[in-house]
Amino acid sequence: MRKWPLEVGLIPCLPLAIGLAAGACDRLSTDPSTPTPSAGVAMPSGSVIPIPPSVLPRLTEVRNELADLICMRSQNCCGQYGFKPLSDCTSFASDLLTTQLIFASATEDVSDMWIDERFVTACLDAARSVANKCVFTGESSGDILGFAWDPACDQVLQFDPQDAGDFPCGTDTECAIEFDAGYACLGLRCVPIVPVGNDASCEQIADAIDPLCEPGQWCDPSTNFCAPTVSVGQTCGGWNEACGDGYYCLSQAAGDSTCAPQVGPGGVAQDPAGCMPGLVWTGTGDESGICYGVAAWGEACNSVFRCGEDCDGGICLPSSIPFCQPP
Repeated sequence: MRKWPLEVGLIPCLPLAIGLAAGACDRLSTDPSTPTPSAGVAMPSGSVIPIPPSVLPRLTEVRNELADLICMRSQNCCGQYGFKPLSDCTSFASDLLTTQLIFASATEDVSDMWIDERFVTACLDAARSVANKCVFTGESSGDILGFAWDPACDQVLQFDPQDAGDFPCGTDTECAIEFDAGYACLGLRCVPIVPVGNDASCEQIADAIDPLCEPGQWCDPSTNFCAPTVSVGQTCGGWNEACGDGYYCLSQAAGDSTCAPQVGPGGVAQDPAGCMPGLVWTGTGDESGICYGVAAWGEACNSVFRCGEDCDGGICLPSSIPFCQPP
């Protein structure tokens, strides 16, 4: 008879709150004297949501493999920033894999848990891709903290019915993993992106499709039809989308707004839309501001590429890293 992971004398749990100390509650081990599985997810409220026996073995496997990859990055990178690596990353991995359950409410049925293998693959591939990457480009910027594995790993454990016909989502990335690049997150559900041509309707249909005008066109909200984008210096009616990629609708003091090029790091813009994608605008109200980049941990930083924490010797340094220990 197969023996299930079970902690002797305790309900094994996969805690949600990052930062919990590693301990017996974070381990899933085998108790040969107990033939039935018993495990659960400890919620911040103190309650425990049971994990079905059909899910627990695979969830444990994924958790252990993810923990190994996180610890590999911890060993490789923490010392470079003056921290100590974690010796056990199971708690950190457990937090990632059970994120979805924190959104469960008393009225939601989470008993129908299942593991989405597409997200398992994406999760482990993402963690593997950064195991030796100690510059956090695209992962940490200013007050925003996220890691390469987050979008996929927190979707591994699902509790919506598998045959629901559509997929709950929070970002387009989740839809791309679950389906492909032809889907977007609309109304918290993954829906197909439908390309539409010039002079065709681009109106959303009951959250069922996400119409996308062809390159060089935009969806004019006054008509809900696709129309060609306008050129630099032409009237745009206050709509940034009318100007196309790399441009924005610049308000003119003495007339209609017109399309103008977006500016790069260090450039002056009238409003946030005037900055190139990924840049931060420093202006307020009617005052123009500087567009600047935000350096991630390990990236070069200066007055134009600012560090959200400590710019030391021209390098952006973190005050802490969740998968590292204090020095």
